[in-house]
Amino acid sequence: MTKGYLLDTNIVSYWVDKKSSQKEHRFVKARIDSLPDLTLLRMSAVVIGELDTWRRLAPKDMRATQKELTDFIETRLPHILTITYETALVYGNLKARLFHHFAQKREQEKLVSEQLHSPIPPKKLGADQNDLWLAAQALEHNLVLVTHDPMTHIQTIAPSNLDLEDWAAEAAAQ
Repeated sequence: MTKGYLLDTNIVSYWVDKKSSQKEHRFVKARIDSLPDLTLLRMSAVVIGELDTWRRLAPKDMRATQKELTDFIETRLPHILTITYETALVYGNLKARLFHHFAQKREQEKLVSEQLHSPIPPKKLGADQNDLWLAAQALEHNLVLVTHDPMTHIQTIAPSNLDLEDWAAEAAAQ
């Protein structure tokens, strides 16, 4: 059975944008082109949010790139994963594990009592909020999370079935 993949924002950007990161574009495109025809490639609603933010903030002279990105997503990645109740439960489990593993012991008691009124930002625990959501979706859907982000804290606490790949790593190393 062929693995399915959940693509992070940076991987989608490298795939689409031929100009700004040429090495990464070549490596990511080559990796995707080498996949079997029926390989599942998915994108998260979280990634759509990040890309839409960029689209809305990008200068007017980048409208052609914006249109190219929108067209690309609609034709190549039309199946967007939404955040479900199950995703939220996996996310909560991952965030609690980050907290237990990385929050300083003297802060844990205070932070737990404040959690309902002022949620602990994952950045304080060494992880990006959106990366945590993507890891939760990858686990929920049994997909390989493809990212160029360092996810060492998430990898440390995640269940062993969280599979991560970095298709731009070779380009960065050159």
